[in-house]
Amino acid sequence: MTRRQFLLVTAMMGFIATTTVGCQTAGTAGQPTFSAPPAAPDSASAIILASSELTVRLLAPSDGAIFDTPDILVVGETSPGVVVSVNDAVAIADAQGDFALALHLEEGTNLLEFVASNESGDQVSVTLAVSYLPAS
Repeated sequence: MTRRQFLLVTAMMGFIATTTVGCQTAGTAGQPTFSAPPAAPDSASAIILASSELTVRLLAPSDGAIFDTPDILVVGETSPGVVVSVNDAVAIADAQGDFALALHLEEGTNLLEFVASNESGDQVSVTLAVSYLPAS
């Protein structure tokens, strides 16, 4: 399982991973074992943000998503080194262009203000509404 597949699967499950180092499909002594579909989940619903020099694929969450847990991951891909922020959380895309930001939602509707920018000053942004509705 690749790091991208792991992050996307955990985001879709509403699970926050504290580390992705050493994650693999076959466990070894002292290593965690994670199971996932053989291929990455369908990202056809990804939100594509683009300017003349910057493209970002926001893989999760989708606009209007409803979660039964308050802790979620915002996951996507872009060019390496792009600075990504969602509300007060900030990350830099890794060498493969992947990024993930852990967020804590308040009960009810939450606005996620997503902004990405590169070294050239190009910027793309979108605001998503997601909801946290705890299980009764």
